[in-house]
Amino acid sequence: MKFRDYLVKRSLQIVPTLIGLSILIFYITRVMPGDPIRLYLGLEATPEQVEYYRHLFGLDKPLYEQYLGYWVSLFGGGSPVISLYTGRNVMTDIISYLPTTLELVIVSMIFSSIVGIVLGVL
Repeated sequence: MKFRDYLVKRSLQIVPTLIGLSILIFYITRVMPGDPIRLYLGLEATPEQVEYYRHLFGLDKPLYEQYLGYWVSLFGGGSPVISLYTGRNVMTDIISYLPTTLELVIVSMIFSSIVGIVLGVL
């Protein structure tokens, strides 16, 4: 088997794994105890406010619709994914913090490689 064939095979295997993992994480976050809208609004929120925000964030829909809506909005279709905490578009936040994140990743990889090489030589 050629290396290219191996890479293609592994790339195709990762797709169902990532989809399965996203389903699992999505499901776990939805069945955890506590209501994210109640946490967001506080205990003083009226039932009308809670229902309004559940509808606004799509939490009044069945789980499969929420999941499909998440993927559609993630890839640019439909309404954007809005953060409960900042109230901003999540993709905008990700893009704005990406340079800093990459800087931290690169510096930590260089540092860990140097430490690993030094400890490996000893």
